[in-house]
Amino acid sequence: MKRNKLLLLLVLLMTAATGAWAQDAKHLITATYREQTRSLEQPLPYATTIGELFEAVTGEQFSNLISTMSSFEMPLTGISSNNTSAVNIGELNGASTPVTVIADGKATISINFGSYAHGIFVSATSPLYAYMKDGVKDAGKWTVKVGEGQAQALPIGGLKGDGSETVTLQYNGRLKVKGVKATSDAAAPSVPDGALSGVFSVSDTKQVYFSKGNLRYESSKWSFFDNQYDYYTSYSADAWDKFGWSTSATTYGMNTSAANSDYSGDFVDWGATMGTGWRTLTSDEWTYLFKTRSASTVNGTENGRYAKAMVNNVRGIILFPDTYTHPDGVTAPTGVNDTGNTGWNGNSYTVEDWTKMETAGCVFLPAAGYRNGSRVNNPGSYGDYSSATPYGTDKTYGVFFGSGSLTPASDGSRFYGCSVRLVQEATSDAPAAKEPATVTTAPTGAAIVGVGKSTALVSGGVADGGTLMYALTTTNMKPASTDGFSATVPTAQTITASGKVYVWYYVKGDDTHSDSEIAATAIEVPVADVIWDVTNVSKLSVYDTDEYEMDGVKLRGNAEQVEATWKNSSNPTKVGISFRVDASGGFTFTAPTGKKFTKIDMKPQGAEGWDLANLGEGWAINNTTITWTGSAASTVDLLKDTNRFNGKHIIYIAFYLSE
Repeated sequence: MKRNKLLLLLVLLMTAATGAWAQDAKHLITATYREQTRSLEQPLPYATTIGELFEAVTGEQFSNLISTMSSFEMPLTGISSNNTSAVNIGELNGASTPVTVIADGKATISINFGSYAHGIFVSATSPLYAYMKDGVKDAGKWTVKVGEGQAQALPIGGLKGDGSETVTLQYNGRLKVKGVKATSDAAAPSVPDGALSGVFSVSDTKQVYFSKGNLRYESSKWSFFDNQYDYYTSYSADAWDKFGWSTSATTYGMNTSAANSDYSGDFVDWGATMGTGWRTLTSDEWTYLFKTRSASTVNGTENGRYAKAMVNNVRGIILFPDTYTHPDGVTAPTGVNDTGNTGWNGNSYTVEDWTKMETAGCVFLPAAGYRNGSRVNNPGSYGDYSSATPYGTDKTYGVFFGSGSLTPASDGSRFYGCSVRLVQEATSDAPAAKEPATVTTAPTGAAIVGVGKSTALVSGGVADGGTLMYALTTTNMKPASTDGFSATVPTAQTITASGKVYVWYYVKGDDTHSDSEIAATAIEVPVADVIWDVTNVSKLSVYDTDEYEMDGVKLRGNAEQVEATWKNSSNPTKVGISFRVDASGGFTFTAPTGKKFTKIDMKPQGAEGWDLANLGEGWAINNTTITWTGSAASTVDLLKDTNRFNGKHIIYIAFYLSE
């Protein structure tokens, strides 16, 4: 494998004004000796000698100390806030000074005196430092250098943070590095679990993250839709995503009454359904989001805040985060900040395109329509999103948009069911986002299974950070949610008909990981009515005109000098059913009573022998699978007109039946 290297240039231009890499104007150096504590408040960088520091703390002459003692210990703390200090003790005249000062902790200066130690140098440097976050793979393979200095291992301290230094990180391992992100522990908030990465201003002093999808209540469980463009197109008493006004008189607006009086009372925020930190935007915040906030220039439009678009053929509005760079290779949006239909008609993004835009921080509000009683009106044509702001006793404010309009503070009756998109404030106090669990080795589907058998449909899956969960469907349609998934590996026991089944999977995160997404593609497993394989025909033995039966299917020899037997071997390529013919007549398969064959599949260890044989009417070999098809029949002959045959062993035989 080619050795991958990634160089990342970090120019430290951060200042105290930004809140990142900040340091105090003055730094507190505190020392303790013989239960006496003195503190020196000094600007950084600060330097002194150990003798001067000793005299400042104790009031004693340092020269008197070294004339009477060979060593001393003095606890030293160089912490004035939550910053990290590095205190370096130099060496002079043979004095040995093994000293380490750690973040927010204490260290003891242990000095072994030589002939003279009054000039031993003490310095306190900048509290800025660089390190690798916990959990980074191959963390020991990174080095760093400051300016043109020598590369050294992480962590390093003493960084100035004033824009005068260039810090270069280099990866020296063998893994493929997709990207590197430098963050400040002091200033960069973490994206909450369940939220998108984009940051949006909703007032002059407040920013928020949006949830990853609209809110829904399905099968007695609250959750966000898996995709931003998902919504329900019709009403169901067991699946809600359009809620009337949420008050103490309703259960979060899950009510089909068309009387505003049934929604009276104070607002009860939908955010409570999803845990601490989630809330609904006020009408003023929605208005600020759409009309006032400062944002990046998007395709030539300054303060690009939104654009109408179709995402995965779903109409809606894209919100651009405060800081946005449009992804390379994705068509730039038109009609930015246009309330008309320019963007609605002009912007269309595939799922692949949208994934890139979502990663860049974009939010999508689908035009999901609104609910009136138990009827959903105008899905795909209009969008109605609730706010936390009432309008009198019978109405509320919300966001309304259609093909030719956008009103951030539209009023409507309380009984109308509207979409809800929750937010969390972008502060360092927000719950930290968990790393998603991952599938490190995808499960492998069984070659074929028999109806009602205990054979596992998949095997070999490996997860990191959680447990693999499975769901079984009979159609190739991805489940809308993880409801119904189980950690139990699915088997064919619950399958009642031949054909194909589909196994979906994802990783349910453990305490330190969030759930992964459901796999985009299912594992397809063929199902036969009856299977003959190592699990049930290891005693198959047909010589001459003998007959063998398993699961209602019979195999009979039709002449002397023909045989079909199961062969075991330490060599797996020689395991299976051996068919051998030394006289014409071959074999006959007979279907179970009352049934007929519609198809028979045989999987050989290889094509050798079978590709040149006269298999018989209806038989063909294709890609090493030997198949009989034809009109439904209760008996099927094999190798009937062959005088001599000895082909590769058959791993399994799959029988498909009809009444």
